[in-house]
Amino acid sequence: MKKPLPALTLIFMAGITFAHFCKIPLILLFSLAGVAAGMSILSLKNNLSCNFYLGILAFLSGSILLINARTVSAGQMLDSNSLFFSEPVIVRGVIANEPEEKGGSYAFVLRVCQIQNGERNQSCDADITVRVHSNQEFYYGEELVLRGRVEKIIPLKQGTKNSYREYLLNRGILFTMKVEREAEVRRMGIKGVSPKRLALRMKKYAVGLFSKYASSLTAALLGAMVLGDKRNVPYFVNQIMIRSGTIHILVVSGFNVGVLCFVVILFLKFARINKSLRIILTVPILIFYCLLTGSSTPVVRATIMATTFLLAHLFMREPNMHNSLALAAIPILINNPRQLFDASFQLSFVSVASLVILYPRLRSLLGLEKLKVKLASFFIDTFLASLCAWLATSGFILYYFGIFSPVTVVANIFTVPLATLVTLGGFGLIMAHFLSPVLAQIFAAACEPLAFLILKINIFLIHLPCAYFRL
Repeated sequence: MKKPLPALTLIFMAGITFAHFCKIPLILLFSLAGVAAGMSILSLKNNLSCNFYLGILAFLSGSILLINARTVSAGQMLDSNSLFFSEPVIVRGVIANEPEEKGGSYAFVLRVCQIQNGERNQSCDADITVRVHSNQEFYYGEELVLRGRVEKIIPLKQGTKNSYREYLLNRGILFTMKVEREAEVRRMGIKGVSPKRLALRMKKYAVGLFSKYASSLTAALLGAMVLGDKRNVPYFVNQIMIRSGTIHILVVSGFNVGVLCFVVILFLKFARINKSLRIILTVPILIFYCLLTGSSTPVVRATIMATTFLLAHLFMREPNMHNSLALAAIPILINNPRQLFDASFQLSFVSVASLVILYPRLRSLLGLEKLKVKLASFFIDTFLASLCAWLATSGFILYYFGIFSPVTVVANIFTVPLATLVTLGGFGLIMAHFLSPVLAQIFAAACEPLAFLILKINIFLIHLPCAYFRL
C-alpha cells in the first residue's frame, strides 16, 4: 500500500458500519480477529498477505469496538430490571461537562458512580444528562447528590436522523434525569485539580472580556468564533448563517485551531525563540485550547492534525495530510466508535478530506501554479477551496438539516477571510487586555465593522434568487 494508514482507517470505519447494520456474536468476531492477527504475524515476510490480514483485523476491530460500546454492563444499566424507574432515585456523581443555563434551569452531563433505588444501593459507571431547576450556578468537576426520576433513552427506529436522543446515544449517554426542586440537590464541592476546569474558568473570563470591550452582538460572535460559546448568539444570526451555509464559522473547528497555531508560532518567533522550542511550546497550548472550547470532534481532529504536523517538523520529517487526517480519526473512534454516525464527525472529516484530495487535483487541472497575478490566484484558490468543501458536505447538510444552499460557495469566499480577521482580533483582544485596556479597546473597535460586514454580506446573499432551498 502506498498510504497504508488511510486505507486501514477506511477499513476500520467499514467494520464499524458493518456492525451497525448487522448483528454478529462478539465471541465470533474475537475468534476471527485472533486468527487474522496470527496470520498477519506468520506472513510478515509477504507484504501482500500481511496487508490482507491486517485489513481483515482492522475491519473486525471496528466491529468489535462498536458492539462492545453498545453492550452495556450491569453497572452501566444502573439496574437491568428497572430501565424506567417508577419512583425517584438518588444518584451520586461528578459533572462531566460545562453546565448550560437556560430558562431558570441548568443542564449538564453527570458521571454517576453510585445510585440508590429504594433500599438498594449499587455502584455504577454511566453518563446521564441532568436538568436541574435551580437559581445557583453549577460547575464542571463538582460532585453532586441528586434525587429525581431517571429514564433510559430509547433509540428511535433505524434511519432516524438528527434527533437529540440519537445525538446523546452516539456519545454513550444512555439515561436522562430531571430534578424538579432545588431542595433535592446536595452539593459535595469540587475536589482535586483539573486542567479542563482551569480551561473552562479561563473561557468564562475571556467571554467576560468580550462583553466588556465589544457591543453585545460582536461579543456574542467573538465568543462563538474564538471560544466556541454560542449561548449569546442571537437566533436570527444563526438562521442567517445556516441559510448561507456559513454556520461553520460560529463553531470552533480546524479553522480556529489553525488561526491559534499561527498566532502562537508568530508570537514566539517575534520573541526570538528557536524553532524546536516554538513547536514544543505550541503543542500544549493547542491541547489546552481544545479543552477550553469543549473538546468537540472538529477541534479534537484539528488538534491531532496540527500536533502531527508540528511534530513532523520537529523531527525533520515530511508531514502528510492523508496520514494526519487518518490518524486524527482513529483515537476519536477508538474512544467512541458511535461518533462515526454523528453529523459533526462526518462533516468535519469529509470537508477536510475534500481539501486534501479534491482541491489539489482541481488546482493542478486548472494550472493555477502557472498564474502570475497573485490577487487573481488568491481569489481562484479561495473559490476552489469553497467549492470542494461545498461539494463534499452539501449532501450531508441536505440529509441532516433539510437545506440546500448553492450560495455557500460565494458566501465562503467573503465570509472566511473576514472571519479569520475577526478571530485574530478576538485573540488579540484577550492578549492586549493584559498589556493595556486601551489596546484591547482598539482590537474590539477593529472587530465591530468586520462582524457587521459578515452579517450584511450573508443577509444580502441569502436574499438572492435561488440562494437556498428548504427540502
